Amino acid sequence: MKKQKSDIGRLDQKQDHLVRKENIAAIRKPASEIAHDVNNSLMIILGNAQLSLMEGAKEEDMKTSLKNIFEECQRAKSIIQRLLKFSRPGKGEIKEEE
Repeated sequence: MKKQKSDIGRLDQKQDHLVRKENIAAIRKPASEIAHDVNNSLMIILGNAQLSLMEGAKEEDMKTSLKNIFEECQRAKSIIQRLLKFSRPGKGEIKEEE
């Protein structure tokens, strides 16, 4: 009787583990697609801000705005990289209890 309860408990744990893995897998593809789309837009913005800074914007307000754009794009890029890391199989995966 105890063996049956133990087996059922292990079966429940395995099912829970499988459901968690399936849930994670279900969000990986959309997460990856979102990350790539946002990253593409950010790289265009970032490139334009960098070019404007390199060309030497004359007005101090413009320089300040461009620096803000650049910093925020870098921050967003970091967020996207973490999202991509999560969305790739085998990386950023939540460790399951054995």
